[in-house]
Amino acid sequence: MEDHLLQAAMAAWGSAGKRRRFRMIGDSMSPFIQDGDVVIIEHGTASIEVGDVILYPKPSFPGQGQGFVVHRVVQVLDEGTQTLFLTQGDNRPLPDPPISGEQILGKVVEIKKAKGLSPEDRLLLHCARTEMDEDTVEEVRRLLGRELDWGYLMAASIRHAIPQLLYHNLKAIGAEQAIPPGVLSRLEQMYYANALRHLRFSRALEEVLGAFNERGIEAVVLKGMALAMQVYPVAALRQCGDIDVLVRKEDLLRAEEALLDLGYTAQRESHVDKRFGQQPHHLPYLKDEGRIGLEVHWDLVPQPHPFSLPLPELWARAQPFRVGHIEALALEPADLLLYLSLHAVSAFNLLWVPGIDLRHVCDIAETIRVCAIDWDQLIARARGYRVTRNLYVALYLVGRMLQAPVPHDIQEALQPTDLDPGWLEGLEERVVKRPHGAANVPLGLVHLLLARGVVNRLRVLREIFFAPPEAMAEEHGVSWPSRKVYWYYLMRPFRLLSRWGGFLLRFLIRDRAAAFLKPQRS
Repeated sequence: MEDHLLQAAMAAWGSAGKRRRFRMIGDSMSPFIQDGDVVIIEHGTASIEVGDVILYPKPSFPGQGQGFVVHRVVQVLDEGTQTLFLTQGDNRPLPDPPISGEQILGKVVEIKKAKGLSPEDRLLLHCARTEMDEDTVEEVRRLLGRELDWGYLMAASIRHAIPQLLYHNLKAIGAEQAIPPGVLSRLEQMYYANALRHLRFSRALEEVLGAFNERGIEAVVLKGMALAMQVYPVAALRQCGDIDVLVRKEDLLRAEEALLDLGYTAQRESHVDKRFGQQPHHLPYLKDEGRIGLEVHWDLVPQPHPFSLPLPELWARAQPFRVGHIEALALEPADLLLYLSLHAVSAFNLLWVPGIDLRHVCDIAETIRVCAIDWDQLIARARGYRVTRNLYVALYLVGRMLQAPVPHDIQEALQPTDLDPGWLEGLEERVVKRPHGAANVPLGLVHLLLARGVVNRLRVLREIFFAPPEAMAEEHGVSWPSRKVYWYYLMRPFRLLSRWGGFLLRFLIRDRAAAFLKPQRS
């Protein structure tokens, strides 16, 4: 939580009496308190004992925002005239630094377990779009009349990369008075900061495309910048972290020469995971001390990958796209919708649903609303590329969550016959709540789970267990060449199994994505 949000929350605490509700984010107290649960905090420290769960401000470190911590007291220390409290999360291996009694804001006296979407979750979902109809506006106003945990709502909007949409929609209905001043100020700052970032990125993109054109390099503008310029009514509504362009693989060297001439520096290792067999499909570059990031793609998904989109066909169908005074290319609408669906509802995100952002769902919904989609072509391509399941789930989400105009017959035509309907139950809630922990799973495990046939599984296992010696040396902090590396090769299976074996076994037992893992029929 940002500093001014913490101050706003403290001010709200002071005006709320002795008790206040907070919605939990994170899993540090799991399973006692789960992500999304509401805790009731009673103000005061007079009766804090070992075993109590208390609320206190998170220690501030350079580069990190402030916030609250809800952890359990595990020891009370008498240090002369001062009493210190040692705390620890139930799901954390080590205790926290000691705190004084003056830092304790209160203790948990009641826990309300999360069931379904909370008012904050529903409000965020209603605002995950560029326009709201009358019914949605009425529902948002009703939700604003309730007591809301604005700290949780703000954090959730940032986690889903849509604080600009939240600000835009609340301002559009004149709801500024219902928002705590600190939250409103921060949302406004993020909105205009994103607008300035888009202006900076647009100028940089125009410069890069001009340099590419001078060298005869064709480029397709991808992701955020293409969507902000092509789909969203105002560029500032679409949060972007960098610029993405697609070039042909044979043009990579000349593209890099152009970027180096413009003052970009290459960041070679940041997107290459040699330890788990992940191969890069783009190269990152930075300029202006990191304020401008650009990724040059030569493929749309990392390889090896169970799904792909045929690049020659996409290049042949790409359409003219103007960035300032420069001509470039953009994906044809049906291809764009396929790409967005595969990006949002990827193999990883279907295995571990928390990977799906509301920003990605909004991208698909806005593309459907704005672009003229040839639905027959879309179905034919999805079947030919064997990604009907990804597309079906993406369209299911945007129709159910954002009421995007997806034709019912198209949804029926795409519905896989072997997809377990039970897997879709609660999917909306799982996406919005975004449980933690999925990002720590290496892509190598995803490849192993999705590999078809013994030969492919053995190939993935070889890539996982026999990483390049240089990568092994770097991972274990030894110089290369060194004989120690070969010892680490012997220990590697045991280390990986000890770290990921339990997770893999639990996943297979739960069989959370069994329907998705079945081979698709064309």
